[in-house]
Amino acid sequence: MLTEGGSRVWAICLACEDRGGRSLRQGWAMVIGWIAVPIMALAGLIALLEWLSRR
Repeated sequence: MLTEGGSRVWAICLACEDRGGRSLRQGWAMVIGWIAVPIMALAGLIALLEWLSRR
């Protein structure tokens, strides 16, 4: 049986819980960063290679 205050109804990382945050904004920003940064780096590399091949 659950008692009042005995459980949390949301999923959040322990570090966020320790800081008292209830938002997942920082976590989503990190996920997007892990996805977007490598894609942007690859796009930059392709653009550089394309530029070098036309020279």
